[in-house]
Amino acid sequence: MRKILILVLAMIFGGCAMNSSTARTESAKSYDTIFRINTKCEPCSQKGYETTIDGRLYRSDIALNCCENSRTIDTSAALKKVYIHKVVDLADSQKSVKINGKNVKFDKNFASVFYAALATELKSRGIYVENSSKSPYTYRVDFDFTDIRSTYSPGANYLNSKLSGTLNIKNINKKRTILITTTQSVSDLNASQSSDFDMFMNLLIKQSANKVAQEVSNF
Repeated sequence: MRKILILVLAMIFGGCAMNSSTARTESAKSYDTIFRINTKCEPCSQKGYETTIDGRLYRSDIALNCCENSRTIDTSAALKKVYIHKVVDLADSQKSVKINGKNVKFDKNFASVFYAALATELKSRGIYVENSSKSPYTYRVDFDFTDIRSTYSPGANYLNSKLSGTLNIKNINKKRTILITTTQSVSDLNASQSSDFDMFMNLLIKQSANKVAQEVSNF
């Protein structure tokens, strides 16, 4: 898993403008956050999920960790190949958590975290992730983050978030556009600054990646 993560990081920073050492360090921390959390695995097709993370009750509409034997694996005769063509980040103005009626901004590159999580999840499902689209039969994946609604209640120590995006999948034979939404709630979260939400934003992004991987597997 760690080797896959390093390869994905190399692909991201080798092919885009984010090439500073600071950006690499911050993104690497985000990926480490995702994969260091040892949560129970459940089928990604299951609608509700609940676990405890660092003493906090975490609920979501999809598992954070899809069980190996419960993933939707590509069963076609030919190996399914996917090219993650483009991931569009949220606008900076959208990246905020509402606290007591005020929007508190946070700094995060949703696109890079999503790319790494999706590539890892696709490979876990037996799907080959290509660096370019050389064959018309390769599935081209585009994903646009469109909205996030996140509210934190200091009195209740409770975070509630919903992340939305649009998935486009196509190859020479077919294409499809799918709305992807995912939700989370975190109880017993004592947050005093925007960085306290960072881990949970990473997990919310990973949920989106898991849902996209599920759709790609079924396509």
